[in-house]
Amino acid sequence: MNLSKTLIAVALVSIALPAVAQTYPYSYPTYPSYPTVSSCPTLYYNLYVGQSDRSTQGQVSALQQFLSTQGYYQPVTGYFGAMTRANVAQFQRAQSVYPITGGVGPLTRAAIARVCGAVVPPVPPPQPTGSVSITGVSGPNSLTVGQSGTWQVSTNAPQGTPISLSVRWGDEVQYPYPASSAAQSAYVSQQNTFTHSYQTAGTYTITFTASDQYGRSNSSSVTVQVSGAATTVGFTATPTQGAAPLYVNFGINTTTGNDMNTLSIDFGDGQTGKPNTIYCFAAPCNPAMTAQHTYTTNGTYTAKLLRDNNYCQPGMYCTLMYREPTVLGVVVITVTSQ
Repeated sequence: MNLSKTLIAVALVSIALPAVAQTYPYSYPTYPSYPTVSSCPTLYYNLYVGQSDRSTQGQVSALQQFLSTQGYYQPVTGYFGAMTRANVAQFQRAQSVYPITGGVGPLTRAAIARVCGAVVPPVPPPQPTGSVSITGVSGPNSLTVGQSGTWQVSTNAPQGTPISLSVRWGDEVQYPYPASSAAQSAYVSQQNTFTHSYQTAGTYTITFTASDQYGRSNSSSVTVQVSGAATTVGFTATPTQGAAPLYVNFGINTTTGNDMNTLSIDFGDGQTGKPNTIYCFAAPCNPAMTAQHTYTTNGTYTAKLLRDNNYCQPGMYCTLMYREPTVLGVVVITVTSQ
């Protein structure tokens, strides 16, 4: 009898539990939602290294969020540092925005708007009255090839307005190294002192441009005469003319302490090579280094002996630090038909 009562009680409980569960459903915890920054920002400041959200009304974070959505590794920190500058430079290359500065100016803002499909022009913030100007440029008006020159730039702007300076050295098109040349010869900075050297003789026009975050700018240009410097490295070729295919021996006499690892040869036909060192035990060794190359097509070729500045050891991640190589010697090779 007691067993029957127990079975009846268990059956009643099994029937009642689902009903209770339907009457009092389980409440899952709720989590707060965080606001997100638009991936298509409306930017009206000139943004560059050293700026933060405080001085740009949050536009550094907006820029970083945009870069992140474009596939770049870009934490949103609200501070414009080296990583943001590198990502902006990559974006400029991808969108063919030149010069590649790593800073955000009118051209880069237009590219961001173009990527986002924006059609409404940004509304600029209130700006102080006055103008931006370059009041003076001082520096050398003559140099020799490979010699560094330093220029001081004086600027003027309304009180409290930060100014950025960009410079074009005038030799950008002479080197087939677009990424390296852009980084060295055209950049934006808040400094007022700039240093540069030229690797080819000639007359160059240097243009400095001052601008502020409101889009106001002013430019000033100076010229510098660069004369050829006597080379301390002998660079020869034998023969210098003949019928194709022309086998040429190059000789390098370097007794001035040049690092052999930094020397290379641009043969002038789209190919390069490293010279071989001749080891000897009685000075002088003449030539100290040699190289061989075969020219297979008719034409006139200018072979150049180059010294790679900021030499990068094999396997090291420093190739982006390269400056343009220094030309130490030139030989003209003429290849004719049979």
